[in-house]
Amino acid sequence: MSGNNMSRNDVKRAKTGANSRLLHESVVGVLVPLTSLDKHEYHVKILEMFNKAMPFFPELDVVYLGITDDHHCKACADNRNNLIKYNLNDEPKFTTIFHELGHLVTPLIGGPKNSEPFASLIAFSRIPTELIDEDHIPYLGTPKFPKSEWPKLCLKALEFRKTNRNYIQKFMEIANIRGFPYED
Repeated sequence: MSGNNMSRNDVKRAKTGANSRLLHESVVGVLVPLTSLDKHEYHVKILEMFNKAMPFFPELDVVYLGITDDHHCKACADNRNNLIKYNLNDEPKFTTIFHELGHLVTPLIGGPKNSEPFASLIAFSRIPTELIDEDHIPYLGTPKFPKSEWPKLCLKALEFRKTNRNYIQKFMEIANIRGFPYED
């Protein structure tokens, strides 16, 4: 059974079968590394980091991991297939991993389709402070607060979204970020 063509049923069967060595079960879901992931210099580190991040996304039961050679992105997510592809040229960062997992959960929690800022808000509302490994929030900028406050700021913006459509502007305001680095 190849990791490249596994259905959800195949994954559930493989989880307890002889081919379970292909899978990396996290506390919550199952990571299925596609054979292409072996080509990434940091493939072991990527699996370890995803295993650490998965418990913060309990909505996901299966995530497929592969690689991309698209030089315009660090990683990309396909939420129809629960697939995340990591760029061959980039060292993995928790910030990127949480952001891409945010894309996968977006349709499951009623988020806007293809919104980079929303994926970042989801990611940073869930990431533990000690795992924040960049000095900015992708597609949103750098809040004028310590990193330990970033998850709370993102949660406030997501809460505001429940009754207001201008939640990104609200985030920029409460995070004290000037300008809009990215427009939805």
